[in-house]
Amino acid sequence: MQLSFRYLADDQFWFTVFHEVGHLLLHARDEVFLEGLEDRNSEAEKEADDFALQNLFAKVGTEVLESAPPSLRSILRLAQNAGIAPGIVVGQLQRCGRVPYKHFNNLKARYSWAD
Repeated sequence: MQLSFRYLADDQFWFTVFHEVGHLLLHARDEVFLEGLEDRNSEAEKEADDFALQNLFAKVGTEVLESAPPSLRSILRLAQNAGIAPGIVVGQLQRCGRVPYKHFNNLKARYSWAD
């Protein structure tokens, strides 16, 4: 498994890690998944996305993403209960359309390449 550091944020990084692990565990060993070449709407991609969500939110269940109020307090509480970083919660709330992509980005940990 090889990952890029696309977007340099914790939400993207950790979702991608679990997504790719999902491919390794769920799909044929001879399949190759390359960003930009795969069909994002394929069954394998949906399964890998579901695997990532189920594992990131294993302690609380993914249904909380549909029911949690999109507020700072709720995001912080959900992150604590799930045992994950607030940025991951924000990223998933943005991904499912519950929070605009411009909101709560200050909760995401940002990475940079060392010189």
